[in-house]
Amino acid sequence: MTSAADTIPLGDTNLDALLHSPFSVAATGAQPGFGGTQTGFSHFGGTNGLLESLPHNMIHDDVGGLMSDPDTAALDPIFWLHHSNIDRLWEVWTHRDSTFTDPKASAWLKERFHLHDAKGKVVTFTPAQMRDTTKVRHGYRYDDISDPFAKAPAVLAVAARARVMAPSPQLVAASQPNIAVSGARTTAQVPFNQPARQSAMARFAVNRPVRAFLNIENVTGSGLYGSYEVYVNAPGQAGEPLHAGRLSTFGVRKASRADGPHGGGGITSVLDITSCVDQLHQRGWDGSRLDVSLVPDGPAAQKAASQPPLTIGRISVYYA
Repeated sequence: MTSAADTIPLGDTNLDALLHSPFSVAATGAQPGFGGTQTGFSHFGGTNGLLESLPHNMIHDDVGGLMSDPDTAALDPIFWLHHSNIDRLWEVWTHRDSTFTDPKASAWLKERFHLHDAKGKVVTFTPAQMRDTTKVRHGYRYDDISDPFAKAPAVLAVAARARVMAPSPQLVAASQPNIAVSGARTTAQVPFNQPARQSAMARFAVNRPVRAFLNIENVTGSGLYGSYEVYVNAPGQAGEPLHAGRLSTFGVRKASRADGPHGGGGITSVLDITSCVDQLHQRGWDGSRLDVSLVPDGPAAQKAASQPPLTIGRISVYYA
């Protein structure tokens, strides 16, 4: 096994993805769903789903080495343990809430996959055949698929409110295009369109808080970059920048290839920054602009100087 770090950051084992439904949503700029936005089949590219972003991609970045590249990850023995756990978490998700269900679309259920068995024979299967683990080949059950939030009623109450999403989230802020990520810190200015912001707040602030989502769009590059800490702040405002989350670049090289299913559009990550925006308002933020900073983390910081450029197509904010 190859490893770039001695320990896995506690935040990278976060299980909040299990709190959210539905499995998939239309590409909207807001919460992308447990499994991700609705697309045609692709191994990498587009907007990552919640489980894909965290913990799946982050663990790949943290382990590093062979695990940091989807073309070589399965050569590391820990890959199989990691993916067994991701499969187990999917089982946890489907069992912890009766409304959390897999897609029913025929295109999803009938997609055909081809693998080789232990004797080199090609084995073909579809997602429909994988939905019940007890009926997959010889069948299997996980020792523990209990709900990790069962004894946290406050967390469940907050998550239930957060699932009440607006039908059409609204773009309220956007940076200039093509942000080059380099050095110890890259900061982009994200100005708000005030008429759009005011319109969104008037539309959505009905019996519930307005939710804010930071979209780091169309991240492309031809190197292996690891992960980045993401911070937001208001220009000229006192106080430390607020931690908004982490950006994983796992799979970005593959997603940047022009001959890929998304035409080299890279990856997009969505971070819920509602609490950050609330804190900035409490500090006196006027709502005119956010400064968004990316700081390479661990192995990424060591690699940054030697890697080809990493580019962000745009950083945007949607209200919902």
